[in-house]
Amino acid sequence: QIGRELFLSEGGVKARVTRRQFADLLAWAAAQLDAKPTMPIFAGLLVDAADDTVTIAAASHNGGARATLPADVLEPGRIVIPGRMAAQVVASYRSELIEISTTHQQVEITAGRDVFRLSLLAVEDYPQVAGQPAADGTVDGEECAEAVRQAASATDPKVNDLQIWRAGIQLTVAGDRLTVWATDRYRMAERSIPWTPARDHGPLGALIVGRSLSDAVRG
Repeated sequence: QIGRELFLSEGGVKARVTRRQFADLLAWAAAQLDAKPTMPIFAGLLVDAADDTVTIAAASHNGGARATLPADVLEPGRIVIPGRMAAQVVASYRSELIEISTTHQQVEITAGRDVFRLSLLAVEDYPQVAGQPAADGTVDGEECAEAVRQAASATDPKVNDLQIWRAGIQLTVAGDRLTVWATDRYRMAERSIPWTPARDHGPLGALIVGRSLSDAVRG
């Protein structure tokens, strides 16, 4: 039974989710957005209400992110809301019930006597968010987050595009170990943690922007 509710509506869109879960998820997704979006749509979060879930997606030039939480979906649909502003508004509310409705291309966030209105962004302009691929394996969440935090201390997020590798964190998988490694030429950090493969595969590797990976595991 959902105790804290939030309503989303635009052209028939309506869903109920827990306030605390929604606030946490909004904050995590908003952290994935570009600090200085080159287009207004990249400042938005896509809220997709369907079946028994609400999914929030973020898109940036470094990639994308999505997360899903259980919901009572009364009428399915999608809207795009200003990400950081919406996260700040929802985080500030303490009422048991938060209502969100849309009118004249605005989203209205209401909690008791408090009302906040934000302009909606065009759903049709939102970039396509890639579907989630099948998992190659799993790691312990806390161990992974600690390894990424350690590696991030050896990255340089201010480098130019010609040396972007100095801002990245290298992930490599061999057997039952995941190695998280980074260097900015002056420092180096490396951590190896247990890895449980989901299927048979050879060595795996990926270089990921350090800031993006740090924000992702922080969620």
